[in-house]
Amino acid sequence: MPPAYTASQKAAIAQFVSFTQVDKASAARSLKTHNWNVDAAVNGFYSNGQNTAHATTHDSSLNQVFDKYQDAPKESPNKIGPTGTMKFFGDIGVDLEGISMLIASEIVQSPSMGEMEREGFVKGWSALGSLAPPTASADTTAKMKAAIGARQKEIASPTPAGRDAFKRVYRHTFAVGREPGQKAVGLSSATEFWRVLFGPSGTPWTSAGTPWLDWWIAFLEQHHRKTVNKDLWNQTLTFAQKCLADESLDWWDEESAWPGVVDEFVEFVKSEKRAATDGAMEIG
Repeated sequence: MPPAYTASQKAAIAQFVSFTQVDKASAARSLKTHNWNVDAAVNGFYSNGQNTAHATTHDSSLNQVFDKYQDAPKESPNKIGPTGTMKFFGDIGVDLEGISMLIASEIVQSPSMGEMEREGFVKGWSALGSLAPPTASADTTAKMKAAIGARQKEIASPTPAGRDAFKRVYRHTFAVGREPGQKAVGLSSATEFWRVLFGPSGTPWTSAGTPWLDWWIAFLEQHHRKTVNKDLWNQTLTFAQKCLADESLDWWDEESAWPGVVDEFVEFVKSEKRAATDGAMEIG
């Protein structure tokens, strides 16, 4: 008697089979190894060199797409510059002022904003293939557009997979947001990225009683005025998630290892913003 699978596991098996063309038993084994995470299982399938013929065909298609957008194929055969990148983003429906641009940059592991390299392009779209229905192979611009839409919906969903996807995009944004040779992101650039990442199309950093993102940016522009290093960038996401879980800040512990500017922001919220709000309510 075949093993019993849940509805979600059966759906995962079907997705894996449609992308890799293996039998259901092999699909189930791969998925079990990766905790039933389709993206991770598919990535592992190709990383381990399984079904080489299918992978080779898929990679060939992706290389052809890459070649189409190259700015200088002879001088830089493995690189797409800003002109080609913007053309590619336009063809796959990326909003250059929205989170979809950051999603696409993370997928292909752009080394800097507006640039793509062949290895990251091929590996990124191969790994994301399971999000591109109906053929589950993101090797054309139409399928890439579908995959971007699917990833954006995933990020907007309050699920572990959605939070993981958002975290990957958030962290990669720091890498592409730095100026060449710099270890930190300029404050003006950081605030622009935060408005996109924590805006309506990403994971909004606001709650019923607190416009967290607006307060955070206003505080930094008034009191910080420095670049944003990697630790502050990453800790801002952790802080935002905690604020959304409990806006009272009762969980706050000044002895915890937060960046100093986050400690100062909490004090700013408690002593100035919250105090002003409470005072206005009393007067009313």
